Amino acid sequence: MTTTIASRGASTRHAGRRRPAATADLIAALAGKLTGRDRWLLGMLAEHRVLTTTHLAALGFPTTRRAERRLAELHAWRCADRFRPHTPVGGGSTPYHWVLDDAGAAVLAAAHGVTAGELGHRRAAALAVAHSQRLAHTLGTNTLLAALASTGQLTGWWGERRCAAAWGDLARPDAAGTWHTRHSGDVTGGAVLAFAVEYDTGTEPLPRVAGKLADYADLAAALGRPLPVLFWLPSTVRETALHRQFDPASLHPGGLLVATAVADHATTAGGPAGPVWRPAHRIPARRERLTLDQLAGGWAAAGPTPGLTRGDLGLGWPPPEPRPPTPHPPEAGSDAAAPGEPAGARGPRRGAGG
Repeated sequence: MTTTIASRGASTRHAGRRRPAATADLIAALAGKLTGRDRWLLGMLAEHRVLTTTHLAALGFPTTRRAERRLAELHAWRCADRFRPHTPVGGGSTPYHWVLDDAGAAVLAAAHGVTAGELGHRRAAALAVAHSQRLAHTLGTNTLLAALASTGQLTGWWGERRCAAAWGDLARPDAAGTWHTRHSGDVTGGAVLAFAVEYDTGTEPLPRVAGKLADYADLAAALGRPLPVLFWLPSTVRETALHRQFDPASLHPGGLLVATAVADHATTAGGPAGPVWRPAHRIPARRERLTLDQLAGGWAAAGPTPGLTRGDLGLGWPPPEPRPPTPHPPEAGSDAAAPGEPAGARGPRRGAGG
């Protein structure tokens, strides 16, 4: 297979170079090349299935250019694979979409004492998301959570698979998170809000969307407390119609904790952490739209919502942190020969890798 690196700002040092097979020698060579941030990135791809360059740059790199450069190296080393969805003529180009590749899965599996199969990785299945009808839904969910993670207040982020492992058939959220409110500018002293995410693309009948609250009522009965549910919708018209579908008797106080937000509104109101959340049951002395901090504070009277567990839930590996470890050391492989490549094959040093 021949790699092709995007010309717009990405490194071209691997262009035209055939990627090595994911052999035992390659896996061993990667031990001296992968940084903590690289390993975090592999965990994120395993957890969330597909992330774009834009997501990863915002969460783990100082610039998009450095993200592109490092991702190109991880691609050359078979740690990550990529694709670009088709866009209509005149629609511009999309960023690379990244999935876990064989060498990356082997490294991640070895770190947690499982096999790549137990990790649930198969390259063909990983790349199949490129053709999935759920690609837009998966990307939308990940874009929402990545925006929350970029604030530094999202301290836990589960993918769909981990949610299913935790709650089985009781409820199947698209994602879940732990939000820490700020207290005097510090996230360590504020309230903690664990929540489930239901990402709505507008294609599902509204009675079915609202009917998911029955599942969350079953989950609340099993947990002994409600798990707050955040619905993300494509328009205010659909949001208003959904609120009409909710059963008032099931909502807070004494019932489920539910709020909705609209993607279009969030773009002009500071993003998903801003004053965009509309509680299904009005919180006294609060405006109609609340920030996530205000929502968490208003729901605190219903009782604590402990953060998401760090356990592996039987999956074989724990969830990665929403942000990479800091500080970020220089990538060991940025100007070194690729695994299996003769030393000095790259010639003189041409700049730092990202």
